[in-house]
Amino acid sequence: MFFSSSRRPIAASVASAVTAAVLGAAPAATAVAEDAGTPVPLAGVPITPRDTAVPITPLAQVGDRLLVRRDDIGWGDGGRIFSVSRDGSTAALTADLDGLSPVAFGDDGRVAAIESSRSTLMTGVVDGETIAPLESFATWPVNGQLVGFTDDGVLTLARPLPDPSHLEFTSWAGGAATRFPGLEDGETIGRYSVGSSDSVLAFTIVGPDDGFRSLATVDAATGTIRRVRPPGPCGYPVQESRLHDGALAWTTWESGSDVHTVCRAAVDTSGSVSGPEQLGTLARADLDVLPVGGPDGAVVLTSRWYSYAETPAGLVMDRNGSRALPATAHDAVAYDDGAVVSVDGTSLATVDLSSGGLNELLPERRLPAEASRISVDDGRVLVVDDGAAGGKGRLTSRAVGAGLALGKPVRSARPALDVLAREGASAIMSTTQPFTLIDRGGTARTAGLGATQDSTRIIGVSGTVALVAPVDVIGSQLIDTVDPTQDPMRLERPRGAGTLIEPDPDALTHGRAYSPGTIFSGLDGLVASYDVTSQTAVDLTVPRCGLVTAVQAAGPYVLAVCQGGAAHDGPTSTRVIDERGTTPAVTLPPAPASLDGSASQVMLGNGFAVTWTAEGVIRWIDLDAADRGWRPLASASGPLRDLDVSTGRDPLVGWVDAEGAATVARVPATGALPAPVTLGYRAPAAPVAEVVHEGAGLRISWSAEPKQPVDHYVLSGFGHDPAVWTVPGDRLSEVFTPSNPRAAAGGTITAVNGAGRRDTYVEVGRAMPPTPTNLRVSVDPDTSRVTVSWDYEDQPYAPRARYFELQDAYGRQLELVASDQRSASFVADAATEGRVSVVVMGEEGSSSSASVAYVSPGIDRTPPRLTIAALPAVTLTGHARASASATDRSGVARVEVRQASATPRTVYGRYSSAERVGTDRGSVVVQVTEGASTCVQFRAVDGQGNVGPWTRAGCTVRPLRETALQRSAGWRTVRGRELLDRAAMSTVQRGRTLSLPIRWSTGVWLIADTCPTCGSIRLRSEGRWLGGAVSLRSPSVRHRRLVELPWSGSGTDVTVVTTSRKRVVVDGLAVMP
Repeated sequence: MFFSSSRRPIAASVASAVTAAVLGAAPAATAVAEDAGTPVPLAGVPITPRDTAVPITPLAQVGDRLLVRRDDIGWGDGGRIFSVSRDGSTAALTADLDGLSPVAFGDDGRVAAIESSRSTLMTGVVDGETIAPLESFATWPVNGQLVGFTDDGVLTLARPLPDPSHLEFTSWAGGAATRFPGLEDGETIGRYSVGSSDSVLAFTIVGPDDGFRSLATVDAATGTIRRVRPPGPCGYPVQESRLHDGALAWTTWESGSDVHTVCRAAVDTSGSVSGPEQLGTLARADLDVLPVGGPDGAVVLTSRWYSYAETPAGLVMDRNGSRALPATAHDAVAYDDGAVVSVDGTSLATVDLSSGGLNELLPERRLPAEASRISVDDGRVLVVDDGAAGGKGRLTSRAVGAGLALGKPVRSARPALDVLAREGASAIMSTTQPFTLIDRGGTARTAGLGATQDSTRIIGVSGTVALVAPVDVIGSQLIDTVDPTQDPMRLERPRGAGTLIEPDPDALTHGRAYSPGTIFSGLDGLVASYDVTSQTAVDLTVPRCGLVTAVQAAGPYVLAVCQGGAAHDGPTSTRVIDERGTTPAVTLPPAPASLDGSASQVMLGNGFAVTWTAEGVIRWIDLDAADRGWRPLASASGPLRDLDVSTGRDPLVGWVDAEGAATVARVPATGALPAPVTLGYRAPAAPVAEVVHEGAGLRISWSAEPKQPVDHYVLSGFGHDPAVWTVPGDRLSEVFTPSNPRAAAGGTITAVNGAGRRDTYVEVGRAMPPTPTNLRVSVDPDTSRVTVSWDYEDQPYAPRARYFELQDAYGRQLELVASDQRSASFVADAATEGRVSVVVMGEEGSSSSASVAYVSPGIDRTPPRLTIAALPAVTLTGHARASASATDRSGVARVEVRQASATPRTVYGRYSSAERVGTDRGSVVVQVTEGASTCVQFRAVDGQGNVGPWTRAGCTVRPLRETALQRSAGWRTVRGRELLDRAAMSTVQRGRTLSLPIRWSTGVWLIADTCPTCGSIRLRSEGRWLGGAVSLRSPSVRHRRLVELPWSGSGTDVTVVTTSRKRVVVDGLAVMP
């Protein structure tokens, strides 16, 4: 459960509704021991953390407890089980055991085990503060193996030889078992069976004679068994498997191969498996698996045996790859959203899923991580830190007393929307559970689901009711936490035609809710007072107020922000009245403004008010004093992230500064102001560390945060003996020679103080060869060849160079040269501004690199670009000039041209061979015979040999003389020097024709005279008229005019018809094929 203050300040100079002080969550920080969702400190557990003679094994998280096994009599089946609560207290769950192996634990507190000597299934419950001895649990005989259990009962494998094995389900109440069919003859359950998720269990099916191992799930509610056989390596024989939190993880192995595959899939509540995916491969098979974080989380792999020489330390594997654990880990169990493991069998640690680091659980009490929200009331302080996942903090409750001693958390952590502590009660609005109210004694009451679904913010809390602001609904809702079945009630005023009480006021005290009045009378303002018990409302008068725009309530006082003036446009003031409206109003002096001129915020407490500026200067005022004035209280280090005051008996003010430190100060009634009491310094920042090789040894150096003290540092891994050791808080380096070079791949450095711990995992790996130096680069602009040279010398205690590689920015190999070479080159195909790395590949897979920038023009593979001048559609002279120009960054080598010709009765022939007509520009004179057309195309070739495409064809046509046309009667020949070829055809009669048979055409032009008295013509083809009449009139006489006719694109003849009895002179006809 998370808490955040919903007390909302009032701006002393702004007449508007009170706005919520919404504070963003800070980055996630390490959780705290007092936090209900953090790792359990092992204070008081009767074990020696590093005593190798007493192995320690985490068993399971059951509710808020961690079950831990201590093997007093060796590493066999004997030992004791302890339950560790979150406040550090422990109790023995079992006495010394002989042959009892706990195998299954559930979130509901169920425990099940097989007592081997009697073949008896023993079950029990760990519930709250009650811890019953295991021997007193209900028992009944079984003939086989415990598979797992659900909320309803236990699933076992029965082996009634010589009958086939089968699954049996027995309820917790005992009685006859239900048989589940599904196993085939000779099949049994593998010893690596896994636990349950909801009502689903998963296990390994072993074929006859210890044959093929495959996965299966069973729905304990229906008995349905589903076999899991995905394609590919995830469907190979199963070695290890485990089900947890809706996710199934397993490892497989293909016979004859040394590769073992790690897989994961999601499992729904019916046992159906979806989305199997391969996470990675392993070289060894002796690792157990545990899925954590749900279907999209990670898989923790830990050693199966307590072996230190040959077993891998362990891994964390997800879609982003795998991270090696720094120490040998065993017996992983799910813990919150991660896992707890036994480190070398002698101590316990949580696993950092993001880095693979291990955080040892030390028996120290911790203060909160960086705080984000605060609420104070009646001697209790609720602090929310930023230590949980998703940016949601967790709650720590503290008693305000000597040194602000650490108190006990009131509930388990839940992501929360809002929280408020008032009048000895706390109201919590959570994202994962209904609205909850907790009284002074810690008793929790839960409201109906409607509060969680429809509300966003808590306005106030009083007794067994709370006032909340709903979503998308005007007005407030009253939540009754005594009756969970009662829906939230919307508050209405009996007067005012059902006007709802607005959600603005932070005003619920002594069982009454307050809000600005919706009506007013003269210069007196109104405050609506609503009795939540009798559900009746009265209006309280605020003298000389005008319009009340915002309200707060605390103890016997009501604070109102007033807008003066008859039209409510006057100055703003802050008034305080009695909660019953019987005391004359007291006007507070204006609160000092911030340096930037913005209004200060005001919050009402029980008998006092507090104001603060944007710079973090906090002042207070005594409402009962004769001389009311703002007095200094404290100055924060900067802007405040949150501030809250007590409305109960204790005059307290709490705030969170810009750095996340929470502070509580007592408001003095008389005498000198005491110094504010801080809740405790924050946990140190994670060290920033580096590891370098010094000869055959290692030097580990790290930095410390100057603002937060460090008690000591805990180092683990790095191949050091012992694997975990402590150094003083003032030491920032450590030099040693690893005793176990194979384990020197990395380690964890943890900074520890009284407020918590932060750790950093540092990879070491093998010693690296020296880095190449003095890198030089040159580029040939013609060939785009990049040459890189460097200096390099082998060093003592470092791997020797085997060869050098040139790599691009993506790690792709460009060139490889021998270890005695100091230069290499490659061709940059494209124009590039990039970096090239020189990588020295050393012995045993070691490497180091340096890079240098280069600019390459690249190889030109783009052909030239051409620009052409258009040919005239018709040439009367029989020749025309076609030209083109080309450009290219590599230079143009030549421009080429080709031609093709056709007539109206023929198609175009083949193009002529390409002819060079110039370098970057060229032209050609096109010769055209009478009645024919000629088309030309250009292309260009650049200096790199890139050949461009041929351009679109440019065509020109030469007209046929009038004598080549078929003519009707009525035409006569006229002659003149101004005519084409000195002759033309003329007529003054209507309906006279000139025709030409064609094969096809794309355009038709008439060469004719135009004049003021000239007539008109019309075009016809195959008996169809094409377009309308074309006039040949013009203001003056013009000869050899080119007249384009409306051609449709089809037809086997072209016929020109005169349409008037005026003069028409035709000099020729051009038809473009």
